[in-house]
Order: sequence, then C-alpha cells, then structure tokens
Amino acid sequence: MRNQRGVATIMAVVLALVLAVPATGQEALVEVMATGLDSPRGLAIGPDGALYVAEAGTAGDTCLTDIPGRGRLCVGASGAVTRIAEGQAERIVEGLPSISSAGEIHGPSDISFVDQERFYIITNLASHPDDRAAMPAGIGDMAGWLLDAATDGVFEPLVDVAAFEATDNPDAEYSGGEVFSNPHSVAALDGGAAVVDAGGNALLKVDEAGGISVLAVLPPMVLEYTPAELAALGEAEETWGSDSPQGEQAAADDELIEVPVQAVPTSVAIGPDGAYYVGQLVGGPYPVGEASVWRIEEGLEPEAYATGLSNIIDLAFGPDGTLYVAEISADSLMDVFEGDSAPTGAIVAIPPGGGEAETIISDRRVVAPGGIAVAQDGSIYVSTGTLAPGGGAVVRIRR
Repeated sequence: MRNQRGVATIMAVVLALVLAVPATGQEALVEVMATGLDSPRGLAIGPDGALYVAEAGTAGDTCLTDIPGRGRLCVGASGAVTRIAEGQAERIVEGLPSISSAGEIHGPSDISFVDQERFYIITNLASHPDDRAAMPAGIGDMAGWLLDAATDGVFEPLVDVAAFEATDNPDAEYSGGEVFSNPHSVAALDGGAAVVDAGGNALLKVDEAGGISVLAVLPPMVLEYTPAELAALGEAEETWGSDSPQGEQAAADDELIEVPVQAVPTSVAIGPDGAYYVGQLVGGPYPVGEASVWRIEEGLEPEAYATGLSNIIDLAFGPDGTLYVAEISADSLMDVFEGDSAPTGAIVAIPPGGGEAETIISDRRVVAPGGIAVAQDGSIYVSTGTLAPGGGAVVRIRR
C-alpha cells in the first residue's frame, strides 16, 4: 500500500486468551478456530468445506540494505497457506515469499478458489517492481505475482501483476508518475481473476492467457485539516514543509489546508449482482470514517456503495447478500503507529442492496483483522493478529 508508514511498532498479542473472553453486552459469539499463525490475511472457504488462510509469514534472515528508499529489508520463504478443519490447522502450501520492510510483513495476502482443487494466491510487494532484482531467487520472482496453487501443495507463478504497474502505471495521473505496486486481493472469475493493487490504486482483470486490463482506478481523496490538526498527526512538515511560505501563512492564518490522500484499495469481492465491490483503507493520515466500499461495473465509473467506514482490509458477501466488512482498525492507524499497540478492529455488516452499516463486533476479540469469509450457514470467519507473526489467529463469529 502506498502512503503508509511501516508497522514496526505493532507487537504480538496473546490472542488465544483475549479472544476467549466475552465482551460485556456483546451479542456476537466468538470462537477461536486456530492460533499461532504468522501474519494471517485473506480467507477462503474451500469446496471441501474447510477454511483456508493466507499467511504472510515472518520474512527471513537474508537482509538487504542496498535498495534505494527501502532501508533494511529482510526476506525469506516463510509465506504459506494453511487449511483449518475439524480443529486442526495444517500448512498445505509453503515456501512462499515473505518480505519485512520497517517491520511490516508482506507476503501471501489473499486466496480464491478456482475449482475443487485449485486456487489463486496473490502476493504482496509494496515497492517498485525493479527492487525485486536484488532479492534471492524464489522471493523476488514471486513477490507481486498471482500464483496458481493446488490443495496438494504444488504452486507456480502465473501472472506478474507488479510488472503491469511498471509498464502501464494506471494511476500515473494521480501519483505524479511514481511506480509502486502492492497486489493485495484476488477474486476468481470465470476465465480469470480480479486483482486489487493497493499500491497502484487499481482494480485489474487478469484473463486466462495472463493478459491484464484495468477495470477501475480509484483517485486520491482531498481532505482538509488545520495546521494544528496536521501537526498533531505528525504530517505538517511532510505535507507542506515547515519553512515554506505556504506553511508559514497557513500556520499564521489558521486556514484549512487541503491534503491529498491515496485511496489504497485493499479488497475485492464479487457481489450477488455480478459487480465488483472494492474496499479501501485510505492512506496516511488514515482518517476515521472516510473509507468507502465501491461498486464497479465494467465500463462504468465506480459508485459508492457504502460510506463512513475506516481502514477496510477485506470484504465478503453472506448467503443473503449482506456485505461484511473487516476494518483492520476502528480508529486511525496513526494512533497505532505512535502508541506501540495492536489495533482493535471491527466487523461491520452492510444490508443487501446497501444501507446503514451495523457494527457486529469491535473489541479485543478482533485485534487487527486481516481477512474475512462467510459460510453458507452465516458463520463469519476472521483472521486476527495480522500484524503479529506467530500471534495470529482465526475466529468464528456467530450473530
């Protein structure tokens, strides 16, 4: 994702204990399905009824310092996909790329089933695609890719999504030409897949031949802050420069300052109507209540389906058409970066066809959610502790 600070300050939490404690007055029943996961992200319910979760991993011991603008970057093959069934969790795909930059883990972040045995995996990059050349074999040549995997553990690179950002840069008009790619979510289609590139702010379509086309680009938002508000967010110098005339005048006049904020789409789900639904996180300073879910049809401009949300990390439709939204933090992520704590997330329900959002749960039982899936019986599965290697979990929520 572009315009985000690293998540180095976020520490692991003892999720098995926290999640087992009911919240006073909370109607949702939460049950822990698996613990000890490494940065768990997207979830899928397989054709066999088992739950599959992408684990971004723990990075590795090979560290690089010669990639411009990235600082110390450590890589490894600790990414994985885990199958959870009958109280057992088993890694069925291993050896996937995992990259740590400023403490933030990038690796497998979503999966989507194609048929009974095959599924797609999308892997993060969060960098310029050329930076992969400095990474070891098996890491750089699979980061930022759409992979084709099978339940027997075999996988292979399918499409280099990050390379599309380098050659086409769909959001160049808004990014000033900056090339930055972070493929983050995938939804299997008949004859291909829909992919969200959070770094490139784009919804992409991949066909069976590996061709990529742009379905939509989410433009940046423009928010207004007073100088005092920006200073409190730690964004003042970064936004206009402390010594610039604009900064001095704004500070003196106490005028509102317009701040462009990246859209940062993080998730895609196919709705009952066949349209694409895309959730956005919204970049720094991570404003509360400014994120939206966008409904997108091919050839048409995106339209807001649900607004007033925060830090969306994943979406999933229920059997009745309710859209469930996972927010990685119910508050601003700035508080997380500056407070050395794992964020309290939220699971929100949007009624069929749109309407007023209902918060199902927002307490320490959903710490830093990273993915969501909904079963045919209405059970909601959520990966939690997504920012904590070794401290992740999957829980089942029943309303």
